[in-house]
Amino acid sequence: MYLSQLRKEIETYFDIGLTLELQSPPGVGKSDWVENLAKELSERDGFEWGYGRAFLGTYTPIDLMGYMIPVKKKVMVEGVEMEIMVSEYTLPPWFFSVDGRPLNSFKKAILLMDEYGQGEPDVKKTAADLRLHKRIGPHQLADSVNIICASNRAKDRSGVTKSFDFEINRVAYLNVDPDFGSWETWASKQRIEPIFILFARKYPNLIFNGEVPKDQGPFCTPRSYVAAVKMIRGRAEMMKRLGIASAGNYGFADQNEGAVVQEQLNGIIGEAASVQMAGWMRMRLETPDYADIVADPKGVDMPSKPDAKMLVCYECAYHVTAEQMAPVIKFIKRMPPEFHVTFAKTAVKRDHRLLVQADMHQFIKDNTALLNAIG
Repeated sequence: MYLSQLRKEIETYFDIGLTLELQSPPGVGKSDWVENLAKELSERDGFEWGYGRAFLGTYTPIDLMGYMIPVKKKVMVEGVEMEIMVSEYTLPPWFFSVDGRPLNSFKKAILLMDEYGQGEPDVKKTAADLRLHKRIGPHQLADSVNIICASNRAKDRSGVTKSFDFEINRVAYLNVDPDFGSWETWASKQRIEPIFILFARKYPNLIFNGEVPKDQGPFCTPRSYVAAVKMIRGRAEMMKRLGIASAGNYGFADQNEGAVVQEQLNGIIGEAASVQMAGWMRMRLETPDYADIVADPKGVDMPSKPDAKMLVCYECAYHVTAEQMAPVIKFIKRMPPEFHVTFAKTAVKRDHRLLVQADMHQFIKDNTALLNAIG
């Protein structure tokens, strides 16, 4: 199941109180998806959903139970009040949200038991009562707290340890497959630039294949690809901040500087993916800048390669505002009709308000294919 599909199903598990364990290849984005789910449900419901995260791969049984400390208590013994020392457990870290509030203090909440499969067997045994009954020892979560576990597969070389049948038979499991559609929705919300989103669309076999390479070393997953994007953007920002002269297009406008960036990419997504990505980034040099399109939509050069056309189409959809819609549509109309659909769908998906903008409305109205696609 894709994460986009899971969003429609997840609350069924909440409603029946069944703990769900998500299993997937590395780097699919399960953890971020659960955190964003809590934010999305907060916006929908009008009250804050709590979000807690317990990283089971690094826990010990003591981290789950809490530390035992001596506490003075007054008791009655044969009618006489006495003060004695007793042992009590401190509240464990999983009992709290990421911002330090007890999960039970929220009207509704989600506890993510992350890297559950990588937990040591003794940790899994201790955590079993938490997964099955929302408690460990004296610590009890409210029924309003929903538990989701996240894990990799045993074949992924991620350190997954043995599970126990008594627990397997009492929880639900779901395989999560990597896919471009779910990632694109997330990437658009994160304002990742079109050149990077379109690369993922063009080469899904590099990013979303769900397989771990035979030989160990850097390899490309949605997670490592986003890290590569952040590195490229961060390097460009650093050069700008330090006042160092840098080539445009994230450094790829210069052969020597582009080679440096590509070498850095090798250490994040592997050599095969970095070669493809560097070639893709250099294609940006063949497309006009958005400002030039707005200034002269009919005179600016139109790229000849289909991939370059698609890139500039996405960039127009990414940047266009209501005030700039008229010149941008003049430029888009110079492209074949299939690019009209891509531009309109992408722009409206980014900002639904553009659908009622006068120039966009007329553009869609005059094009049957667009009417069907937007509908």
